[in-house]
Amino acid sequence: MGRGRLHIETTKRDKVGVVEEAFSLTYLPSTSRFVLRQEAVAEHLVLGLSTAFVRGVRGNIEGHFNDPMHAVLEVRHPDVAPAAQALRRHLLSPNPHCRGAVYVESYATILLTHAIAGTEAPPRSKNRSKRVSRALLVTVLDEIERGLEERQTVEALAERYGFRPAAFSGAFKAMIGVSPRRYITELRLSHARRALAESSDSIVQIALRNGFSSQSHMTTTFKNVLGITPGAYRKQIQSPSGG
Repeated sequence: MGRGRLHIETTKRDKVGVVEEAFSLTYLPSTSRFVLRQEAVAEHLVLGLSTAFVRGVRGNIEGHFNDPMHAVLEVRHPDVAPAAQALRRHLLSPNPHCRGAVYVESYATILLTHAIAGTEAPPRSKNRSKRVSRALLVTVLDEIERGLEERQTVEALAERYGFRPAAFSGAFKAMIGVSPRRYITELRLSHARRALAESSDSIVQIALRNGFSSQSHMTTTFKNVLGITPGAYRKQIQSPSGG
């Protein structure tokens, strides 16, 4: 959204909060009804997510939470603005393929994952003697990005930076919102989707270059997460009527 004060209240006029930060993410649970009052002209992207969709995304995140999500305001993360802008672009596209469920649900999942990270309390760490600082986290994320082809494991990353795997995973999830294993999988899928759309490389080349052990491994991951095979995705995105 553009900068502008957005007041959020319940229908009983109980104040929930004020959103002022541009390009931030706010989650409001469907268990309550809210009134939004805006002071300045700004654009907002509003998604109505079904309870089943929210439960499904939460169930795919390690450490499933059964308690209802509460409201969370102004989640800020570098991935929020690009995901929201890409979703807006697809929703406004005149091409029906770009407005399909594959695109919308993929970006909605990314945004909801960040909302979950903002609304869930960080897990208590048993290893209080060593913490993952934000500076170290940036280093880890950069290493994951650069070493995607090497199929690095969470255990190897934890050992490299002096953590036990469980403590490393817990600290990573507390700061990013998803487990390191899930983050690496989503990053591989993101790079693979871009390569399928923009290059003529074979599917097996793309799979190996992005850390999948084989073409079959990437196909299974695509189907589990996106509900479509890499071949079908490429055909859809590169077709004359595709986006």
